[in-house]
Parts: sequence; C-alpha cells; structure tokens
Amino acid sequence: MLYHSKASNPASFKQITNVTREGDGLWEKCNECGLVINRSGIQPEKADEYYNEKYRNSHSFSKGEVVSLQEHLAIRTPSILPVYNYLKPRLKNDTRLLELGCGVGELLQLLNDDVGYCFGIELNSQFINFINEELNINGAYGNYCEMEFDTGFNIIVSLYTIDHMHNTLEVLKKLHKDLEPDGLLYLELPNDEQALRTKLPEPSRTNFEQFMYQEAHYYSFTFETIGLILEQIGFHIIDSYSRHSYTLKNFLSWYFTSLPQKRFFKATTELDIFQGKSEFEAKMNDLFHEMEPKFQAIMRKHRMGESLCVLAQKQ
Repeated sequence: MLYHSKASNPASFKQITNVTREGDGLWEKCNECGLVINRSGIQPEKADEYYNEKYRNSHSFSKGEVVSLQEHLAIRTPSILPVYNYLKPRLKNDTRLLELGCGVGELLQLLNDDVGYCFGIELNSQFINFINEELNINGAYGNYCEMEFDTGFNIIVSLYTIDHMHNTLEVLKKLHKDLEPDGLLYLELPNDEQALRTKLPEPSRTNFEQFMYQEAHYYSFTFETIGLILEQIGFHIIDSYSRHSYTLKNFLSWYFTSLPQKRFFKATTELDIFQGKSEFEAKMNDLFHEMEPKFQAIMRKHRMGESLCVLAQKQ
C-alpha cells in the first residue's frame, strides 16, 4: 500500500517502537509514504483463534475482568452515539447498511429502526450469536473477503476494524465492490497523529505509544495515508474529521501518571475529579464539566482525537 517508487532500492523504514502493549514487538514507519506497519502482528492463520479466545480477555473494557456481552453493549454504546448521530441524516427507510467488525451490535442496535436492512460481520462467534439472538439483527461470523452478497449496500461502516486485518487493501477493494454506485463508506481508525501519542511530555508520550501499538493491529494510519489509499481504490473523500471519545480527565491521567484509567466507561464519561460534596469540591467538578466541551473542540479542530474518521463515496 502507498509505496510506489520506481527506484530499484526498496523503501526505507524508521523504527517507531520495539515495545508494544503485549511486550516485545516492532512497529516501523515507511520513510517514503508514511505508512506505519506492525512487523510482529498476529499471524493471519491464527486470527480466528485469537479473536475467539484471547482478544476479549486481553482487551476487556474493565481491566482484569471479562464483562458479559450485555455489559459490553451497555459500556460501549455511549461512545458510539456520536457515530450514530453523524450517520443518521444519511439514513433512509430503504437504506441497506453493512457494518464490518460490528462488535456486539452497539451501532447496529441504534440505527436498526432508521434503515431498511442492516447486517453485521464479526470474527468473534459469541458476538454474532448475541446480535442474532438478543438483538434480533442479522449478522455473520467469518472471513468477509470470502462472503458474497446478492445485493449491494448503500452504506458500509467499519469502526476500528480494517487495521486489524492483514489484507487491508484487499478488504478495502471488496468494500468498494460491495457498495452500490454512489454508496458511502464510513471508517473510524486509531489516529496515528493523535495528541496522546505526539504531544505528551516524556515518559508519558512513550508509555502511551507503547500502549497504543499492539499485536492485534497491522497498520496505523494518518489522514493522509488512509485518504490516498481510498482515492487510489476509487473513493472520493466527502468528509474527514477527528473524534475523541475520552475525557480531559483521562488526558490528564496520561499526562501526569503515564497510565490509562482501568475502566473504559469511566475514561469516556467521568468528568468529576472529586467525590466529596464540599463547596470547593463541587466548584472544582463544575470547572472540569465546563472545560470538557472546550477540550473536545480543541481536539477536533486540530484533528488530534484518538479516532480518525473518514466518509468516502464510491465513484
């Protein structure tokens, strides 16, 4: 992907880190095109086993414990609401929508009543069973590139998924193929240029970088790299922006302690810094509530939120 030099010498690479969330690893950045690549990712033939046995345990929304699928749905849904609100004006009662990497159906259950048909694909069989049986939404477990559909989709959504797929380019080409003419593709990916990775003081910056880069991801994208790839495939970028799900309190936790908060729900929703009820504590909590929208506006304006968001149209 991206590197198209006609020179005989191969592209050169700069090491980003040799320590990842899981321990030893290797992430490098192409000096020619800027794509960041994981050299020590999950072997493709072991992906099915990994996502059905290990991933849910090692990436729980509550550190040190595995939450139930119903709890997973409840914890994740508030952070998905901005995605739903962004997509809703583009939904019609005859829209056919596909979500690649649908989790336990957090987004699908929100937009199900706004479209004519929606379908989810996941590599975790328990997630798909939950979507089919508990949410009564159609979904399939398996390799997306091996699936065929009789009818195309008007909208395809993929949140934090294509960077988990070793054959990213093949996947993106198939997404283009499965869209109807003028169909929309909405992607969210980890933002390689987010503020937590690029603007923190040391050692917090390095600690976050080693937390961000993990074995489950094969690539890390910027707005430029994902935009160029999509345009080469045949998409036209309609909109791109940065979204930050985490709070100012979480940002300061990384800034001062070099550590993440232990619970995803608190990291994305909790604004109070004091639990007491004195006037001082209440006023300090009020201050952080007032600062939160300003913090989010700064992150979005400078495109430094943790999510890189792109809306593209099939040409």
